[in-house]
Amino acid sequence: MAAVTLLRKVFSRTMASLAAVLLAGCASLTPGFQNPEVNLVSVAPVSSNSLLEQRFKVGLRVLNPNSVALPVKGLSYSLKLNGYKVVSGATGSIPELPAYGDVRLDVEAGVNLLGGARFLSGILQNRNQQLDYQLETRLDVGLLLPAITLVEEGQISLQQ
Repeated sequence: MAAVTLLRKVFSRTMASLAAVLLAGCASLTPGFQNPEVNLVSVAPVSSNSLLEQRFKVGLRVLNPNSVALPVKGLSYSLKLNGYKVVSGATGSIPELPAYGDVRLDVEAGVNLLGGARFLSGILQNRNQQLDYQLETRLDVGLLLPAITLVEEGQISLQQ
């Protein structure tokens, strides 16, 4: 009976210590924490053997404006053009984001054929001189912090 009581005390103290360490770690990240930034820097087609699937290499720059490095477990993203989801992808091979630094990532993405067809149809009908884009990125920074969703929006001029 004494062994069971001793085991319970050790277990409860260990769990309390672990909880204190985890809460202290989360608290140290929260004050003054700024969301990272993700910017679209390039989109280039990748050769494909299929007419039904087109792949693109998407260049992203991820900036960490914080004083601590951020370990990123994964990243998913989608690119909308004039409101149509055209390109999306995900990757799990991302280096740690250095404190006050940035990382350039080249990731592959697949084209959503239905969204791409709707986008092209809309462009041909409206002949806009501006192309609205929205890049939505979700960064998974580990189990203790919730995923960070970032949105970059802008316009691209189609005039020459």
